[in-house]
Amino acid sequence: SAEGIVSDSVIVQNLVPFQLRSIWISLKNLKLNTLDKQVFKFGELNFDSESKTILIKDISLKYNDWEKFTSEMAYQKDVIEFSLKELSLSYIDAKNNIYGDWQIVAGLAKLDSLVLEDYRDKNKPRPEEPEKPLFEGMVEQIPFPIELDTIRISNAEIVYRELLPGNSKPGSLKFDQVSVEVLNFTSSDSLQVGEMTLHANALFNGLAKINLDFQVPYGKEFFTLQAGVQGFELTGLNNILERMANVKVESGKVKEMLLEMEVSRYRSSNRLTFQYEDLKLELLGEDHSKKKLKSAVANLFSSKSNLSTDSNYKKVTYVTDRNIYRGPFNLIWESTKEGLLKIVPGDLAQLIVKKKR
Repeated sequence: SAEGIVSDSVIVQNLVPFQLRSIWISLKNLKLNTLDKQVFKFGELNFDSESKTILIKDISLKYNDWEKFTSEMAYQKDVIEFSLKELSLSYIDAKNNIYGDWQIVAGLAKLDSLVLEDYRDKNKPRPEEPEKPLFEGMVEQIPFPIELDTIRISNAEIVYRELLPGNSKPGSLKFDQVSVEVLNFTSSDSLQVGEMTLHANALFNGLAKINLDFQVPYGKEFFTLQAGVQGFELTGLNNILERMANVKVESGKVKEMLLEMEVSRYRSSNRLTFQYEDLKLELLGEDHSKKKLKSAVANLFSSKSNLSTDSNYKKVTYVTDRNIYRGPFNLIWESTKEGLLKIVPGDLAQLIVKKKR
């Protein structure tokens, strides 16, 4: 539906042979089958040029049978599905010329009830992959110019499943109650000024509250990160650790964990604070049977606690080399693991860890 349509002898010669004051578009029940055996759907789309808003409801991108699709892949890669209750864009300023040089600018993007699921089968070989960019490079790879002052994500859920070599069932990590705010999100080089910032909160596996802050300056292969985890009982992670690391926590409580990172193309400089108490581990075999002797040795060499009131309290500063063929989240994970290994084991275990690195 369009209002205020105008044309004349000059305009009629243009590729778009008219001008108009306003346009309203509504589209319902779209279904699209992709070449990757996925189905893209949305329930409803509304666009109103006068109010400068777009509203899309009940969006999803899913495989017909993701398990079958994964089993047929020759190499491992992330298999991703998502659904979204509602996406809205407000304060839209759409600019284009007749040759199709589109630029979409909006003041606010809101995503409500996003559910994102990612699965990777590590029994399959990795393909030869190009160097992976950091966050600024990832934004620049978006295939169309976009400028958003603010992005707000609420009520989101993220699930990552990983099938490790030799296992038949995947382990999973889940983040729910996810809220995110991104400021100054720009994919076009000519529009990139200052830095993009991101603040996020989430609940990890139903037990640990996490907060994240990113600062991503434009024009640089660099970002900074501050991450915090509030106190929780470590036994709540056993469903993950038993499947993904053959480790069971008999007791232990995290009081606080803080990670600060400054990341460049080849490495990150890190500072980690990790306070915990009453740690006792149990090592498991591949069949998840108990390894009593190894468990006793592991507990002998591990620090039972690391509290600010302890005489041997540790806070660590260290550098982690980046694998340029992996993304930035892989580096965050590897940096976290390296810092934990520097704090949790005792001095003798540190020597063993270094020899078996």
